Amino acid sequence: MQFGADLTLFNALEEAAVAVDAEGRIVFVNAAAVRMFGYREAEILEQPLDILIPEPNRSVHRRHVEAFRESSARSRMMSERAGIEGRRRDGSVFDAEASISRVTTADGEIVLALVRDVSARRAREARLLASEQKHRAILETCTDAILLADADSGRIVEVNDQAAALFGCEAGDLIGRHQSELHPSEDRKRLSRAFREHIERQRLLVPDATIQRDDGRVVPVEIAARPTRIAGVLTLVGFFRDVTHREERERELIEAREAALSATHSKTTFLANVSHELRT
Repeated sequence: MQFGADLTLFNALEEAAVAVDAEGRIVFVNAAAVRMFGYREAEILEQPLDILIPEPNRSVHRRHVEAFRESSARSRMMSERAGIEGRRRDGSVFDAEASISRVTTADGEIVLALVRDVSARRAREARLLASEQKHRAILETCTDAILLADADSGRIVEVNDQAAALFGCEAGDLIGRHQSELHPSEDRKRLSRAFREHIERQRLLVPDATIQRDDGRVVPVEIAARPTRIAGVLTLVGFFRDVTHREERERELIEAREAALSATHSKTTFLANVSHELRT
């Protein structure tokens, strides 16, 4: 089968072009297909299309091609179904995207497939998904409340479930709030100044901060934060720890110490009085 001037056009494509006749035999491949599948042109022409498909997928692929031939569609993206894969001459398999079209020639109608190797892209997507899953696992495993804020706007962009529990609301209710709104009004100016200094110093530790829950209750917290770039955006990553129990413990220790000092003072006074009475 001859494509005439069209052959030059197909060879200029980056995608692999593979044409099959009504019997499913390969009647044309372009230069990109030769490179992609690893066959010489003479080795691949007149061969069944199955040689380019992994064996477990061949029967399913044939059914989809036949369904396309019997339909009235002129073209179709094969990504409309899952599991597109190609098979190279050495037996290796790669992820692919493909579109098929009807082409009418002097020798009859053929089906032309344009194939793109997307292995590298799928690998990047898998790495990105793994990174996102790891990021989310770290956020949700941490026992501290974690809030991420855009450094320029000061708006909260992401939180973990512990942050929602600390503020007594849904996680989505925190998204979009300005970081100053997390604190009681009397603390906002001091903490805003601290956060500006934090961006300059690249680190912040506020052991005596407070936050205001959605129910209005003020909770003492310790804040540790650091600016970092995420996807090119300067982001403040803050860890908020509820120190209510620690403050209560410190208060109990202070009260116990004061009680001990008072008891010691009373004992000293008592002994002084007894000594005085004895001398008298």
